[in-house]
Amino acid sequence: MIVSFGGYALRCQRVPREFSKFLEQHFPDQEVLYLSDTSCSTYHKGILGVSTSVDETTEYLRKETAGRSPLIFIGTSGGGYAAILFGSLLNVDHVIAFIPPTILYRDDKEPRYKNLRPLINSRTQYQLFADLSVKDPKDCHHVSHCENVCVGPNVTLVKKDRLDLKQMRDSGELFEIFQSILEINRT
Repeated sequence: MIVSFGGYALRCQRVPREFSKFLEQHFPDQEVLYLSDTSCSTYHKGILGVSTSVDETTEYLRKETAGRSPLIFIGTSGGGYAAILFGSLLNVDHVIAFIPPTILYRDDKEPRYKNLRPLINSRTQYQLFADLSVKDPKDCHHVSHCENVCVGPNVTLVKKDRLDLKQMRDSGELFEIFQSILEINRT
C-alpha cells in the first residue's frame, strides 16, 4: 500500500494528488491512500474530517494500513515532512520524501514533532531527495533539512542540482524508484 501525502492543499484549491496519474498509470494494482493538509499546518492540525492532531492521524493511519505490506509513505515538501513523520511513528517499510522540511520553527507546532531527527527509526528505509538549487539555509527546502535526518545507514540522501519531479517522471527515474522498492518487497 502507498500513502501519498499532499503539500499545502489550500494553495491549489483542491485535494492535491501529486502522484495520482503517475501511480495509476504505472502501478494500477497498488492500493493508494491520498491525504491532504487543508489547514496548511504540516499535518499538525490533522486531516479534515478524519483527525485533529498528529496523534489522531497516527492512529487513523495505523488502522487504515493494518496488515498491508509493503507500506510506502511518499510526499513532497510538507507532504514529505508528513511521510517522514508518520512513516517513522508507524515504522513503515519505506519513506520517499522530496524536499521535505524536517525542522519546523513556528510556535504553533506540537513540540514533539518540530524536529524529525529524533523520530528516525532503524527499521524504515528512507529515501530523501534534496534540491541543491535552493541556496537560502532558512528556506524549508534547503538541503540541510534532509541532512538533518541522515542519521543511519537506512537513510539515503539523493542530492539533485535542481529537483524537478516532472523531469524525474518523464525520464523514468521516478518509475525506477518505485519499481525497485516494490521488487525488493516481492522477493
